[in-house]
Amino acid sequence: MFLYYGGDKYRGADDSAAPQIFSTDFFTDDGTMVRAGHSLPVASRNSNASFDDRLRHKAHLQLTGHGFDVWARYTRGGIRGDAARRGYIHLPIVQLLEGGTGYQQITFLGSYQRQLNDWLNLDTMLSYDITDVQVAGPGNPGTHWREDEFQTRLIATITPHADHHAALGLEFSHEGWGKKSLGDDEPSNNFGLARGENWDTDTLSGFAEHQWTPNKYVVTVVGLRIDKHSYTKWMHSPRASIIGTPTDRDTVKLGYNRSVRRADDAVMRRTKNATGENDVVETIDNLELRYERQQSDHLQLAAVWYYNWHDVVSFNGDPAVLRTDKIGRLQTYGLEFELAYRTKATDITLSHNFTKHVDLKLTRDTATQNLSASPYGYGNDLANWSNHLTKLTARHELTDQWAVSASARIYWGYPGGEDLADYHEEDPVLNGTSNLLPLAEDSDEAFDASVFVNLGVEYKATDRLSFSAHGYNLLGLFDHKFNKRNQFQRTSQYRLEAPAFGMSVRFDLP
Repeated sequence: MFLYYGGDKYRGADDSAAPQIFSTDFFTDDGTMVRAGHSLPVASRNSNASFDDRLRHKAHLQLTGHGFDVWARYTRGGIRGDAARRGYIHLPIVQLLEGGTGYQQITFLGSYQRQLNDWLNLDTMLSYDITDVQVAGPGNPGTHWREDEFQTRLIATITPHADHHAALGLEFSHEGWGKKSLGDDEPSNNFGLARGENWDTDTLSGFAEHQWTPNKYVVTVVGLRIDKHSYTKWMHSPRASIIGTPTDRDTVKLGYNRSVRRADDAVMRRTKNATGENDVVETIDNLELRYERQQSDHLQLAAVWYYNWHDVVSFNGDPAVLRTDKIGRLQTYGLEFELAYRTKATDITLSHNFTKHVDLKLTRDTATQNLSASPYGYGNDLANWSNHLTKLTARHELTDQWAVSASARIYWGYPGGEDLADYHEEDPVLNGTSNLLPLAEDSDEAFDASVFVNLGVEYKATDRLSFSAHGYNLLGLFDHKFNKRNQFQRTSQYRLEAPAFGMSVRFDLP
């Protein structure tokens, strides 16, 4: 038996500790001037605060034994988001302090595994969950909806021969929409749908995978997943890879994978109501080559090259459309280098990733997007991602009782975000009060590097009692701008993460 409960009420960091900053001058609704590159002179929502100032919960009870695994879980959470520039221009400040996204979920799940014989194993699962979501906008209750989901799955793992392993599976889920929220008599109010509208959707899935080991140097894996949702056509997700180990120290992997993503059920329901047609889906094809070398007993090296073909779709909010449309085809590639050093007392991991935009071809000239400004002749980088990203984690045991740890993440800059902002400055139609488009007429600091550094110390007093202290975002103590966190899709708007300290005590009962 496993029992867990955790709760918190996080008030977040206020403006003095985590200021919100814009990259263009503007006037708020009450006439206050906001200066680019400076802290807001008016109040804003606390950074990362709990949604609606609620207490957040997670409770979990699990029973395991004799092939059975049964558990129940309740969670309630959510977060306040930062208001956009358009909100400050058109709405009273008191309304902007409200809003965010909250949720609660109840889940019941049971699974059973049974080894029928030496070559066949069955894994079954049955679950039921209720999910409540509330999205509140500034000055209004926003939208809320409830999803009731029943899901079942059967997987057969087959080993007919020592060199062959296979898995076959079927999965079915049924979703019910539109019921009243838990503890709330208000009917469902999902954007674009009738108030209290009830409907159901089904998803049927099948998948298979085969692994073959022809010799001690090579392993091949092929697989296919097929999904059919009530509001989509058949979706196919193939994958294949080959793994070679030419020596005891070297491993080479070459793999292809396709992932398919669909819109949420409410968006597809709106499309079905308006046109009677099924919605379009998004596909990402990925080709990856990875090389690993065990340089020594303690040092492991790796290098990765990957290429992505991304058929992008997005929700078209035009009142005459209100459906998912294809935007275009995006191509990217990347390189990553990894180093891992491990001894009995020391664990260090270092990686550096380089991601590069190759091409973005739009399906039509009027397609609004914020992936890259390259189709408009401005640069050739992704607008919402740093081309270079470095990560470092380290832990060292000084003695049997004392240990220290550190981590660092460096986002080296956002040239693609700056390109998109430059394009918007030149376009009189886009240059306005849109909350979805980056704009940096008066400051380019938003596109500089972000560096997050954490340090920790641990003390093990006894086998059952331990203490730890950690500092987070510590470079902000010297220069707050190191802790810059850009907003997704609005890269010219950012928040300076607050330096923070935490302490914990752990005691294990006998």
